[in-house]
Amino acid sequence: MRRLKIVFTSLNNTIFADGSRILSAALRKMGHDVTFVCLTQDGENLYPETVLSQFSALIGEQKPDLLLYSFLSDNFLRASRVTERIYRDHPAVTQVWGGVHCTIAPEEAIKHVKVLCQGEGDEALPEFVEKFANGEDTSNVGNFWFRLPDGTVKSNPMRPLMLDLDRMPWPDYEIESHWILDQGKLQPMTVALLEKYHNNAPLGFPTYPVLSSRGCAFRCSFCYNATYKQIFAGQKSVRFRSLPDVVAELRHMKDRFPFFRSFFFSDDDFFLRSKKALEEFAVLAREKIPDLLFDAWWGSTATPASLSKDKLDLMYDIGFRVVAVGVQTGSEEFNKRIYDRDFPNQLFVEKMWMIDKYYRRKMVVTLDFIVDCPYESETDTLETVKLIERLPNWVSLAVFTFVFYPGSPLYKRALEAGEITADPELYNAKSFQPFEHKGHGYVDHVLIAFGCANYIMPRWFKRALISRPALWIGRHTPQWMLDLWDWKPIYNKLWAYNQSRALGLYKPQGRFAKAWWKFTNFFRGSEQTLPATQAEVMKERSDIDQWTKGSITS
Repeated sequence: MRRLKIVFTSLNNTIFADGSRILSAALRKMGHDVTFVCLTQDGENLYPETVLSQFSALIGEQKPDLLLYSFLSDNFLRASRVTERIYRDHPAVTQVWGGVHCTIAPEEAIKHVKVLCQGEGDEALPEFVEKFANGEDTSNVGNFWFRLPDGTVKSNPMRPLMLDLDRMPWPDYEIESHWILDQGKLQPMTVALLEKYHNNAPLGFPTYPVLSSRGCAFRCSFCYNATYKQIFAGQKSVRFRSLPDVVAELRHMKDRFPFFRSFFFSDDDFFLRSKKALEEFAVLAREKIPDLLFDAWWGSTATPASLSKDKLDLMYDIGFRVVAVGVQTGSEEFNKRIYDRDFPNQLFVEKMWMIDKYYRRKMVVTLDFIVDCPYESETDTLETVKLIERLPNWVSLAVFTFVFYPGSPLYKRALEAGEITADPELYNAKSFQPFEHKGHGYVDHVLIAFGCANYIMPRWFKRALISRPALWIGRHTPQWMLDLWDWKPIYNKLWAYNQSRALGLYKPQGRFAKAWWKFTNFFRGSEQTLPATQAEVMKERSDIDQWTKGSITS
C-alpha cells in the first residue's frame, strides 16, 4: 500500500475533537503521514481572508493526497467556504467531509463537497483510504457518498455500528505534526498551546476529555442523537469501552502531558455504567493511576435517572468532583410533549438534595437549561424558574439558547409546518449563550439571572422576582426596554463570583468587601433545607429502560 500524505482538519471551536483524533490515530497506525490541523476560532463563524490564505498556503506546502474535514452543524458554512477555497487553489487535492453534520444532513453536505462519510468512520475511512492508496475503486465503500461529474449523487448503504470500541486507538496527540489557529495565526502546535487550549474546563484546569463510551440512551427531539437512533434503528446505540483500556489511556496522557489536572468523561452519561462496573473502575484507578486520584479532578455528564448515592460514593472516593446534568425545562408537560424527555421534576429535586446532604461544597453540580424555544410559553419558562427555586441554591446553572439542528425531530416538525426554512443560518455557529441575543421576555431574563447569580440571590429575592406584581410589570414592559439590559459584559464575571461563593472558595479582601459579605449573609437568612430523600432509582442498566426506551439493552 502506498504511503499517503493526509491532512486531517478539525473545524470545531475547541481542539478536543475526540472522534477526529481517534480517526487520525487510526490512519497514522496504518502507516500514513498524517498532519492534524485545528482551525479553532471562537466568536465569528466564517474565517477571514487572512486565515483562508494561511490554510491554503499550508496545503500548498504539505501537498496532501487527501484532505479530511470533521465538523458539527454549527460550522457547516465555515466548512463550505474553506472547501471552496481549496477547490479553487488546489483542485488536485481530494477533499472528504465527515462528522455529525454529514451524518444527519448528507443531502445538504454533498452539494458542497465531492466525497463525504456518513456515520462513524472507524471502519469506513480506513477502507476508503486503503483503496485510495492502492488506486482501487472507492465508489462502493459503505457509509460514503459521492457527487459524480454529471452532478448525480451515489450513496452507499450504512454499515453496522462498531461494538468493540477497544479496537480503535487512543486519540492522536502526536503534536509534533499538529497545527493550530492561535489568535488568527496558523502555527505548529506546542505543549504550551496544547495546555492553553485545554484550559477551558468548568474548574479552569487544563482538562483532558475522555470518551469511554459512545451513543446516548435518550432521543431528545432537539438533539442529533434522535436522528442517529432513526438511522441506526434496531442497533445498540450505547456502547462502552473496556475499563482497563480507559485507565491505560489516562495513565498514558498524564505521563506524557503532566499539566493535565482534570479529566472529564465526555460520554453522554458516564453513570449509565452499572455499580459493578464503577467498582471495577475504582479498583483499577487505585492500582494503575493512584497519583491521579489526588492530583486531578474528575468530572462527567449524567442524568438524574443514573445518579445514585452508591455510584457517587465510589467516584467521589477516587477524585470525582464535577457532574453536569441536563434538565432543559421545568415544565414536565412541555418536556414530555415537545422535547420527548420523560423526567419527573421530583426526580431532579430528590437527587439534588441527596447531593446537598452528602457532598455540599465538595462537588460542582451544573444543571443545563434551554431558553428561546419558540414552542415554549412564558408559563413553561416560569415552571423552570419555580423548579430552580426548589433546588439547593449552590448548584451551578448553565442556560443555553435553543437551536434548530438539521435532521432533529423538532427541525423536521418546524420545516414541515412552514415555521422555518432550510437555511443554514438557523444553526450557523449560533451562540449557545443567551446573552448574545436580544428579544428575551421578562421571565427569560429572570432565568438568565438565576443562571449567573443563583447562590448570591436570597430566596426571598428570587420569589419576589416571580411574584404576581413583578410578573405583571414584566409582561407590560416594552420589549425595547427589556433589550436595554445587556448581560454580556457581566454574565461570566458574575457566574464566576457566584460559583466561588457557592463552593466556599470566596475570601473577601479589604474592609468594605468583608462588611458587604457580612451584610449580604445577614439578609440571605438561614438556608431552607428539604429532606434529602435518597431516590435509589434504577441502579442497574436493565432497570433504566423505562427512561431510555431500550437503548442500552436492545
